[in-house]
Amino acid sequence: MTSVDDGQPLPDVNVSVKGTTVGTITDFDGNYTLKANDSDVLVFSFIDFKTQEVNIDTQTTINVALE
Repeated sequence: MTSVDDGQPLPDVNVSVKGTTVGTITDFDGNYTLKANDSDVLVFSFIDFKTQEVNIDTQTTINVALE
């Protein structure tokens, strides 16, 4: 998880499975781990950044840059 503006890691970004109470936050380096199904959608949100939704499909690693 990084910022589009400067490419720096974003700690404390909320990462959740859409429509559930399953979620986590990113660590100091912008990393996170979360168990979800292939059909789930991950929601990434952070103060002053645009919320993004990403379909998991069959991806095991999802890298997002927030703007």
